Amino acid sequence: MSFRGRLTLFLVLIVVVPMVVITVLAARVADDASTGKADARLFAGLETANAVYERDQADAKMAAEAIGADRALADALRTGDSASIEAATATAARAEGAESVSVTSPQGDVLAEVGGEQFASAELTLTGQGGGEAGTVEASTTSKQAYLEDVRELTGRDPAVYVGSDATATLLGGERVDVPSSGGEDVEVAGSEQRVLTGSLPGESDLRIALVGQPEEGGFFSSSPAVIAGLVAFFGLAFFLALGVMRALSGQVAAMLDAARGIGEGDFSREVPVVGRDEMAGLADEFNKMSVRLKAQMDQLRRQQLEIDRSVRRIGEAFASGLDRQGLLQIVAETAVSACQRWRAFVIDRVCPPAPIHRVRSYSS
Repeated sequence: MSFRGRLTLFLVLIVVVPMVVITVLAARVADDASTGKADARLFAGLETANAVYERDQADAKMAAEAIGADRALADALRTGDSASIEAATATAARAEGAESVSVTSPQGDVLAEVGGEQFASAELTLTGQGGGEAGTVEASTTSKQAYLEDVRELTGRDPAVYVGSDATATLLGGERVDVPSSGGEDVEVAGSEQRVLTGSLPGESDLRIALVGQPEEGGFFSSSPAVIAGLVAFFGLAFFLALGVMRALSGQVAAMLDAARGIGEGDFSREVPVVGRDEMAGLADEFNKMSVRLKAQMDQLRRQQLEIDRSVRRIGEAFASGLDRQGLLQIVAETAVSACQRWRAFVIDRVCPPAPIHRVRSYSS
């Protein structure tokens, strides 16, 4: 892989991949936060629904106690007349504002029943004159419909009451909705996506309540435009800065490669531009110094080669001169001088002693 390819891969690994991962994680965190916010609001609605149910149960208990203390009902129960019991029960229910009331015998037989289905009811055991059980009064001051309307008005969510074993529940508006066994869940209601949360009603082992509401808007991609614009600007700046660094490094390496090729071809005039004070600038500076040293050494080698060529030529001239003694001495002196830088050589012509010296020739470097 080329250097540029490795830089590109490096850019992808340290910039692009982390940006994608951060974006995905940010979207997941925003979506989770949105879901958590929706569940928190639904949970607060469930708390309100439980409080309403407990209030209705307290009202029902007060109504049951008042009806159980009604003298006319007590007299009717003592006589055992069914018509009297029904009439006394209806009168007491209207007086206490009860929605439904039922009176049963100690054996569990229904003696009187007013209103419809019992909901959030309270039960009271009646005591006869001899201290024994005279029957049971169960009263309710609200209905399921009225309770659901109160919950929707107070919470702004669509409620449904259902038996815990059921997989679906009927909302106040009549729509059917799938209910989870626990926790919150996204469901489809009347063609739109909704969030549903369920909980148990207080004091009831089997009845549960479900609240359905709109999920929070969009999560990450529906965040503030300023936040999204800031993230986009940050990622764009990081990408272009990394791209600029990659191009700068690639350009410096290309310049060094071009200069190295020039040196290989014998051209020492190319210099790598030194930009900044970082490691790449230091490398470029050392490269230029190396080029200068190589040029000096090459010049020195050329001079030495030239001197060798001259020496070889002189030896050739000596052989060509027929080994003339005077010419040979002259060649030796010139060769010695050329091998030295600051020396002087003398060639002395003489005959065997004691003959006088005829002439002296000097050669200086």
